[in-house]
Amino acid sequence: MSIAWSDVIALAPALSAVSAGGQTEILATVALQVGSNQWGLLKDAGQLALARHLGALSLRPISGAGPVVSETVGP
Repeated sequence: MSIAWSDVIALAPALSAVSAGGQTEILATVALQVGSNQWGLLKDAGQLALARHLGALSLRPISGAGPVVSETVGP
């Protein structure tokens, strides 16, 4: 059984804001990365977790903050 975006939304309703194209891309990536050979009976759970993670990342705004310039460690 493969997961559908409705399965993702059932666990994380905020991810309904992901575009249809984004949903398709995420589900395709998840299907390639989490297979039954490696995950066995936990495949669907692994696919749902990765889909939720990628969906959440896709909704994060891109920050304009710059890199860390310097940090001091020690005395």
